[in-house]
Amino acid sequence: MSKPACDERARFLRHVAPSGDCWLWTGFRNAQGYGEFHFRGHARGAHRVAYRLFVGEIPRGHFVCHHCDVPACVNPSHLFTGTQKDNMRDAAGKGRIVVPRLRGERVPGAKLTPQLVRYVRESPLGCRKLAKELGVCKTSIKNIRTGKTWAHV
Repeated sequence: MSKPACDERARFLRHVAPSGDCWLWTGFRNAQGYGEFHFRGHARGAHRVAYRLFVGEIPRGHFVCHHCDVPACVNPSHLFTGTQKDNMRDAAGKGRIVVPRLRGERVPGAKLTPQLVRYVRESPLGCRKLAKELGVCKTSIKNIRTGKTWAHV
């Protein structure tokens, strides 16, 4: 028989210390500063448990992110769910990570070089013929010629 939710909440809250608007986790924290809590037989992120206990289920494949940007915070009103893409966009927007803008031949799998791009721009051949010659799709040729891609060359 599982414990009632109020018992789980009470056990959880024994490891919380209010600090301003944040609820700081006083239990074990990992190297990144996120709290860990044993919940339903498994060690889980304390912020994820807080979300489940006080807000609701976490959508499958979603992360629990912080509005306050404090890893140890477990205040449910500071938490929101999002996809990996949402999480990375949020982190980049807050300056926690720098997302490198890869372009040109630095893009993994790029088939062209700056020299070939100049050739595409100068060639009188049509998009279809150039694409076949260079092993790319005709949209790639069109995008180069219109400046949508490879504009830095």
